[in-house]
Amino acid sequence: MRKRKADPMFYAILAAALVVLDQIVKYLVRAHIPLGGAVPFIPYLLELTYVQNTGAAFSLMRRHTWLLTLISAAVVLAMCGLILKGFFKNRLGMFSAALVLAGGVGNLIDRAVFGFVTDMLKTTFIDFAVFNVADCCITVGVPLLFLYVLLYVGRTRKRRTGPMTLPSFPLTVTEPGRADAVLSAALDGLTRSAAQRWLEEGRVTLGGRALKKNARLQAGDALLITPPQPEPVDLVPQDIPLDVAYEDGDVIVVNKPVGMVVHPAPGHPDGTLVNALLYHCKNSLSGINGVLRPGIVHRIDRDTSGLIIAAKNDRAHLALAAQIQDHSLFRLYHAVAVGGFKEDNGTVSAPIGRHRTDRKRMAVTPDGREAVTHWQVVDVQNGHSHITCRLETGRTHQIRVHMAYLGHPLLGDTVYGSKKPMPGLAGQCLHAARLTFTQPTTGERVEVGAPLPEWFESVLKRYGLE
Repeated sequence: MRKRKADPMFYAILAAALVVLDQIVKYLVRAHIPLGGAVPFIPYLLELTYVQNTGAAFSLMRRHTWLLTLISAAVVLAMCGLILKGFFKNRLGMFSAALVLAGGVGNLIDRAVFGFVTDMLKTTFIDFAVFNVADCCITVGVPLLFLYVLLYVGRTRKRRTGPMTLPSFPLTVTEPGRADAVLSAALDGLTRSAAQRWLEEGRVTLGGRALKKNARLQAGDALLITPPQPEPVDLVPQDIPLDVAYEDGDVIVVNKPVGMVVHPAPGHPDGTLVNALLYHCKNSLSGINGVLRPGIVHRIDRDTSGLIIAAKNDRAHLALAAQIQDHSLFRLYHAVAVGGFKEDNGTVSAPIGRHRTDRKRMAVTPDGREAVTHWQVVDVQNGHSHITCRLETGRTHQIRVHMAYLGHPLLGDTVYGSKKPMPGLAGQCLHAARLTFTQPTTGERVEVGAPLPEWFESVLKRYGLE
């Protein structure tokens, strides 16, 4: 299921074509019809009459040419600014913008060059002011622009990520540790800082008593968690094409392309998977993971392609998070690594945390969070290996860090491998190919697959890999 996105280039060409059409018609009228003259055009509907209009559309405000020129220039600049800022998010908005911009530019050219606007279209069935092609664009474009604002901007600029209140839910501790670390590990996608905030607000209790963030928990402790009310979100739904691999009333699985960021972050305020999901799912996304990550249960890197699952409600989110915690949510990746492995398969069990000096990178560290990756070699050729990796945990950059830890960084990974980019690769050669989970409502096991993309197949072919 793919949704078509408004193509800015198409509407730019449309606006330019309308301006050219407007100017050609005006030139032909000035060249072949004397001032005040008239020729038949469409019987019983229109005739062509050459009029020099020093006013606004339909000959209004004739004595204020200089003011109208400034207003026209301001409107054109304002429309260009709104377009560049991404105000128009769908086809209705872009179409109305193209019409208004074309009309404004068409008449602005006349005023700047001649000091008047060439009008030529006169209705024969009703006594009405003479107008031109640019006026037609403005007449149609302005109502459509207002309709866009009413139907789209007014209703979708702000929304809530979930219901006003969330029910409490139990959580049994499986591994000992600090309360904030245990909580963020148990609810995949919940950040450590968010977990600390919940604890400071008394939202996590043990035996009826609120826990501090540094409280020590033991395996088997029964916690009761009350998530906070979702905050208003200033996220804009965007009509971005989605390759939906699976969808029901509780979850949606998307085959994410390379280059798409999962959620808004510094440098990526929009154009993300979250923006696309807000448009696709309307108001149906879970709110547990905070205001900037509605619905997101787990993440994959921007330059990693493949399957990612999102929850449409909080109950589904909690169920999927529990499956990640107990390893029943199965995630299989395909990758191309540098070098040849000594064994055909193996397991990397090495904790992952922030790099000690470069905080943007992850690394295997003694005080990191548990991370387990199972790998298997598919083929080895020409100093490169096609492998599959199954995640038991879901740490940031886990496969990339673990493969680099083994001495086999992923091909194209300029963060954990060679700093020289690979031609034809946007980043690491990694694709999330299979996802298996238990449907939160029916309890049925669901398996979703995403075939290897063309760019991945090209890499395999380049190195002779199967």
